[in-house]
Amino acid sequence: MSDQLFKLMKAVNNGDVEKVQRQLELGVKPADATDKPVVLHQGGKEFRKGTTSLHIAAWCCHADLMQLLLTHTMEVSPEDEARVTPLKVAIETGKNTVNLMTRDSCMKIIRMLLEWGAAFRASDWRGLTIERSNADWEKDNFIQTCPGSECGLKFSLMKRKHHCRGCGKVFCDSCAPESPIEEVRTCSYCNVITKLWKARITLNSDRE
Repeated sequence: MSDQLFKLMKAVNNGDVEKVQRQLELGVKPADATDKPVVLHQGGKEFRKGTTSLHIAAWCCHADLMQLLLTHTMEVSPEDEARVTPLKVAIETGKNTVNLMTRDSCMKIIRMLLEWGAAFRASDWRGLTIERSNADWEKDNFIQTCPGSECGLKFSLMKRKHHCRGCGKVFCDSCAPESPIEEVRTCSYCNVITKLWKARITLNSDRE
């Protein structure tokens, strides 16, 4: 991996727009991939071989940087050595947190990637769509309040806890309502992901 590519990835990881812009102006491509696993700072996450700056922007939930990177590449779905795309990284990052700002940023990135031509694959919706959910359920022993948007409801015998069938996180009845069609509960984030997936599948079917 070149020194310039490492600098670009590190700048993306740090959210440094000025340094990202500088590396892009030097000709470093957002879809350029690492030729080995890489750690961008001491004690940080080890990214797999084949990781690109797009993967890192998705993992860090840097929506503004993702927009900048996409304007400098034609390849929006590069795969790392595990065949993981930036779209899947964004979906999984949102799935693994209940932080509202993080989920909002992930959703912006997901919509952005789809608008730029990224495509859903089976591995992208694993654990998120109702039909294929393999998500591990969050342990609810010590969860006292609902983490839903502007909710904060205190759980009790009357106000029960419910697991989202998409991400496995714990919510109240209002924040993870039961679908009248599938008859399972999903939080707002996983519900939107599922609708996006179904809409894209329908669109592709209409084209065939």
